[in-house]
Amino acid sequence: MAPSVFVGPTDQGGVALIGTKLSHYEITAKLGEGGMGEVYRARDTKLGREVAIKVLPEAFTSDPERFARFEREAQVLASLNHPNIAGIYELAADDATHFLVLELAEGEDLAERLSGGSIPIAQALELALQIAEALEAAHDKGIVHRDLKPANIMIGPEGRVKVLDFGLAKAWEVDREDADDPSLSPTLTAQMTQAGTLLGTAAYMSPEQAKGLAVDKRADIWAFGVVLYEMLTGERLFAGPTAPETLASVLTREVDLEALPPATPATIRRLLGYCLEREPRNRLHDIADARIVIAETVAGDAEEIGSPGGDAVTAEPSRWRLLPWLVTALAVAVAAASWWVGRSDAPATSSIVATLPPPPGTSYYLRGTNPAPATLSHDGGRLVFGAVDADSVTRLRVRDLSTGEQRDLVGTEGAQYPFWSPDGEWIGFFSRREQSLRKIPATGGTPITICRAVDGKGGSWNRDGVILFSPNPGAPVYQVPAEGGEPTPVTFLEDERYNSHRHPRFLPDGRHFLYLARSPEAERSTVMLSDLTGSKPRALLDTATHAEYASGHLLFLREGTLLAQPFDPEALELSGSALSVATGVDGAESTGLALFSASQTGLLVIHRGVHLRPVQLELRDRSGDLLDQLATPRAVFRDMEFSPAGDRIAYSTAGASQDVYILDLAQRTELRFTLEPSE
Repeated sequence: MAPSVFVGPTDQGGVALIGTKLSHYEITAKLGEGGMGEVYRARDTKLGREVAIKVLPEAFTSDPERFARFEREAQVLASLNHPNIAGIYELAADDATHFLVLELAEGEDLAERLSGGSIPIAQALELALQIAEALEAAHDKGIVHRDLKPANIMIGPEGRVKVLDFGLAKAWEVDREDADDPSLSPTLTAQMTQAGTLLGTAAYMSPEQAKGLAVDKRADIWAFGVVLYEMLTGERLFAGPTAPETLASVLTREVDLEALPPATPATIRRLLGYCLEREPRNRLHDIADARIVIAETVAGDAEEIGSPGGDAVTAEPSRWRLLPWLVTALAVAVAAASWWVGRSDAPATSSIVATLPPPPGTSYYLRGTNPAPATLSHDGGRLVFGAVDADSVTRLRVRDLSTGEQRDLVGTEGAQYPFWSPDGEWIGFFSRREQSLRKIPATGGTPITICRAVDGKGGSWNRDGVILFSPNPGAPVYQVPAEGGEPTPVTFLEDERYNSHRHPRFLPDGRHFLYLARSPEAERSTVMLSDLTGSKPRALLDTATHAEYASGHLLFLREGTLLAQPFDPEALELSGSALSVATGVDGAESTGLALFSASQTGLLVIHRGVHLRPVQLELRDRSGDLLDQLATPRAVFRDMEFSPAGDRIAYSTAGASQDVYILDLAQRTELRFTLEPSE
């Protein structure tokens, strides 16, 4: 965030600049000083506004090369524009005096607020939400704060947060070619050796900063966790009587989440656990995920917030005891969450939430009857998905969930229904262009044709090198060697209630498998159990979309809710009751596919906001200018037609219930025209 300063106690004693001018700025008071220069309150006589002036040290400005680099950094910082970021207005000079002109943030800093003890949970989360939003805005522009701490967080009279001095630490630091010199590490710079400065800064440093290593946005996420912990407890998480002891605490002290107030929501406890992972690759990777968790908690969507000093109150306590995970997503995005389902007496595990938007300039490919939804590798480490670019070209992409690295799989244009080999070395997919089932190395390479499949509807790959697949919308399930060969059927369309077998999924033994026996009326479809010998299948449950096995449970979708029901993969029997995992999960009933994927290592991905989100219709003239906008509760449309007079629109919906509606443009009313859903 752009560097700025706060308005706090003044110290005007012996300050020669007070009452003078720097350029057209009248200096009226001294606000503070530090290694980065003295800070003054001033009045901009040209624009008639109060500003802060940070006078740069002469030792710094006298180094032409270093100062030139500072100017470049200042230009980047000045590009930030966010209500929770205090801005930089100008880098100016008056004779030999160089100074920054900064937004003057009124109020008290968070350090002063914390001097009186902890902050009530609801207030702390409201402040944390604003801090997270500020960090997210800066991180989106590639700017890392590097020195987030309570003294750099200003709270205005109405509770508005302003984060100060964002990015200034980087602008001030030495050139990168000197970064390997430990004497120049962030923990040992001259400014931090001043009394109180290192102690205040070191307590919020990430472990990698404390070691003098290079940092990225995950250092800010660590500091964010430390600040939130302090707001909730009123105690500094890492402290020591000396700077070295403080740094040692950062590197070695165990984080005691039990010290949090009893009323702290479980979602926030889990979030803090992931923010405060010492190993950066195990830490929360994106502050946007923290922002989402806090926003949902504040809104009461995840858990109710206990009142200060009171008992914790949680929503759906039995569910949270048995299913301690949290899933959340933005519209047309993927949410990933570590999850666990077990007995009520089994130990709970932590969960992490991550929203995974598609690569910049693309969108997930989830359209029509041939989507390519996000699918997890068996070990949960990678994700394959179809993405559409600006030129409407769809191809598969692989994302490494530990590093965030992504790669295109060239040659997969138009791919649909991707699935992984058990060892994660290969990805199977269907190509409508080539009318075939194909495979491609997960690291990229030349696709290899396995067999013909005109319009495939899902596949699965076992450890013996056998692939199950549905070659077209009206076919049974076939098996074929992964190396290629002649496919043979393993299910048979003998029951007249079903016109298609699709979306097979192997069970752990690699012999038995699930598949969806699809009915012309999607809601009457059934998940079936069979094996590679072609024995008579057995019905397991009625649902409009496919099911998957993971962690001792069968996962399936009903009316937008992802459910988990205990399933014994040896006895091949369901038991107990189905419990809710997540709501608002999308399902493409017209294809029989639920838009989720589960690994065997406790990771789950879901798509949200694709088909269940209400659509806003736009009316435009022939030149493309917007005439009107019409909100509607419908989510998926087909075959829209104007009436001859142009005053009404008829359209049909897609999904399990396919109906015709008539929308009156003048009255803004909607009438269901059909009485029974179509087939």
